[in-house]
Order: sequence, then C-alpha cells, then structure tokens
Amino acid sequence: MPPNSLRPPRLQATLHPLSPPYADLLAMLNALQRHYPSSQCIGLDDFTAGQFLQWQSQQILPASLQHSHPKRQTEFLAGRYCAQHALQQLGHPIQHLLARQTNGQVDWPIGYTGSISHHRGHAMAWVARNQDHQALALDVEGWLQPHQAVRLWPRLSTLTEMQLGEQLGYCPATWLTVIFSAKETLYKLLAHQTARVMPFLSATLISAQILPDRLQLGLQLSVDWTDLWVQGSTVEVIAYGSPHLLLTAAQLSSLPPDDL
Repeated sequence: MPPNSLRPPRLQATLHPLSPPYADLLAMLNALQRHYPSSQCIGLDDFTAGQFLQWQSQQILPASLQHSHPKRQTEFLAGRYCAQHALQQLGHPIQHLLARQTNGQVDWPIGYTGSISHHRGHAMAWVARNQDHQALALDVEGWLQPHQAVRLWPRLSTLTEMQLGEQLGYCPATWLTVIFSAKETLYKLLAHQTARVMPFLSATLISAQILPDRLQLGLQLSVDWTDLWVQGSTVEVIAYGSPHLLLTAAQLSSLPPDDL
C-alpha cells in the first residue's frame, strides 16, 4: 500500500513503523498534485537551508508581524517562500513577498489562488490558476492523542460524525483528527466568501470513502454561511495520512455549489 494511504492506526503502525514525518508529507503533497495536475505543491522542511535564509534576509515583514515571536515570523516567511516558488512553477514572474489582505488572507496575484499551511517546522503551499480552480484550501495536522480527543470532541464534532469513523474502523482520536482537519480545510476554502468565523458544528461530515491512496470525505453545511453557500451545500475534501501527519485539501471549481 502506498505510504500516503489513510488507514486505521492499527494498520499504520504495522505498515509504516519508520517513516519520517517529512518524507510522509512530501509524498502526500506529491499525491495531491497528481490528483490535481494543473496545480503546484511546494514544501519546505528545513528553515535553516541556505537558499531560504538568503531569501528571508531580503524580505520585509508586514507591520503586524514585526514584533511577533521569531518562530512565527519564520513560519510566515517559509509559507510565502513556498507560495512564491509554486507561483513561479506555474509561470508567474513573482519576486515580491505576498501581502496579506485586511482579513488576514493571502493576497494572491490576479488570476491565481492558493493555500498555505505550517506544521512543526514544515511549510507548504498549494497554488493554481483561477482558470483551473476558483479556490484551494490545505491543512496539515499531527494526530490527536486519546486524552485530547476526549476533551475536544464535543466542540468539534457530533456523535453521528464520530460513529461514522467507528464504522470504518478508526479509533476516536484518529477520526477526530480527520474531522478537525477536514473542517479547517472547509473554513479556509470558504473564508474569502464569509465575513465571520464559523463554529465547527456549522458543518457536518456526512460521508467517507476509503480509496487506495486517499480518504474521500463529504461535508455539508449545517447552517447558511452566505447567500450562495446555504444550509445543505456540500464540499468534497480529500485526506492523505501517515503515522505522523494528516493532510486534508479541497478545491472549488467555477461551478456553483449545487453543481460541484
């Protein structure tokens, strides 16, 4: 089975006992790009690499980050570094640091869209042209531990959602990680259309299918998010897993929600 397949923990522990985290993440990013071949995925696992440090030294941070913790500043720049390289791979001649919009979203160049995520010293970006994708969203998480799941699940999911994972053979902590990351991806995907932060229970995981190389998830809005994204609208999220990490991703085409 491929290293980026998502299976219950009892199988993960058997199949991938020595997989290093970033080897897994790189494999998952490559799988995501194969699934959406018109897009570009770039990851950075070494914030001390000479090429990145040279680029970093030439950047001017936004005023809102100039007094932030150095770790936060480095993660921000590492994500922008990945995004810049992804845009260049798609043919955009960008040389400047991607700015932030007033709502905190990345100010992508006209004609492009993308998503940036960070996790424990890694940064990644997923970028595409608007002619291929209206919006992209990417999230990477470490697996929750059982004691964390016990504390968090009532705020993140419903009992019905948790039972869906049990039916597929996942332990509660693993499945809650899937739910959490999938909803994070959904919120990132629709953030440019919503003027407020939606609670986790404003969307419901209604379906899950284990495929050979990924987990395919269906999320449904439990309430109206916008005039366009109303209660009952659905979004497909795909997930790739390893013993260390979970990656979830979603995209919007140019079609309205009812036609996705």
